[in-house]
Amino acid sequence: PDFAGHGGNTDKGAVCIRLLRDHRDVLVSLVDDHQKDAFREVLEGLWVCYRVYSSSQSVNIDRYKQFSLSLYSHILVSFNNDERWIRLSPTVHSLLAHGWELVERNGGIGVGELSEAGLEHNNKFLRSIRTSLSRKCSQEVSLEDTITRMWIKSDPLVRSFTPVVHPRPRSRKEKSDSLDSVLRDIFNI
Repeated sequence: PDFAGHGGNTDKGAVCIRLLRDHRDVLVSLVDDHQKDAFREVLEGLWVCYRVYSSSQSVNIDRYKQFSLSLYSHILVSFNNDERWIRLSPTVHSLLAHGWELVERNGGIGVGELSEAGLEHNNKFLRSIRTSLSRKCSQEVSLEDTITRMWIKSDPLVRSFTPVVHPRPRSRKEKSDSLDSVLRDIFNI
């Protein structure tokens, strides 16, 4: 849980975006000088793989496979010398060694549509209803109120009155990403 007591997963999603896109230089500054360039390449490669994997766009499977497997090999060769200081988490291993397989099985489309983010948001919404908008006199009526509100929320007519939230405009830093050419090469654009 975070400082406010809310749960969350820190191995992907918003934390991954902040670290790999926004704070790449900070991470690079933490390693020895002789490994900075190689580490920067790894972080940039992980960002590309994450963007392709979590997208909803058509992907050139052969290029993505080649890119992710060469990055995986680069990590193992460049950083696992006598010291063996890099250990890959199962999540990173899955992304680099097997992510292309999932994209291939998804019809050549990134697996962003299969994300659990919607389900996780629904759990937060459910928790909010149970704690703030349901009766607390018994578990049965609390559950009844919760299910009723969830049912109403899922009604197409009710949802048609929900305001559309537009994503925030990208900042200048995001617009001029140096990795855009690599992404365009992997995506079927």
